Amino acid sequence: MTYSERLFTLGSLTFGWTHDLVYDCGQPYLERWILWFGFTLRLHKFHKGDDDRAFHDHPWWFVTVPFEPYWEQTPRRPRTLVRALRPHFRPACHQHIVQLVEERPVWTLILTGSKSSEWGFWHEGQYTPHEEWLAERESQATSQ
Repeated sequence: MTYSERLFTLGSLTFGWTHDLVYDCGQPYLERWILWFGFTLRLHKFHKGDDDRAFHDHPWWFVTVPFEPYWEQTPRRPRTLVRALRPHFRPACHQHIVQLVEERPVWTLILTGSKSSEWGFWHEGQYTPHEEWLAERESQATSQ
């Protein structure tokens, strides 16, 4: 659900702001305030953790500074605690699952690079574009 959006393009760059709320299976998942200036500066509020059935990657590199710690699972490491108030760099190919500590909402400040690829989900080494994965998840939730 988009609350506010004021965007314009200049050449290949986008400028402006957006504020939206992403739902997962009918529940608030991620609220985002985004400033667009070629790169983006984002304030994210995670209302709940990621779908834990598959890792996801991102369409850009990013640096995240969480205001509260959260758990992160990656394909090659055991679950680790991402510490608060410290910058953490992630390349676009970084695959992870974000889980909340004690189901408390987590706020993060994120700086992203320019979009370099599409993003999606990785399940048992197989890539699924995000639109397809999320549509399937929504379909499963509504059929239950």
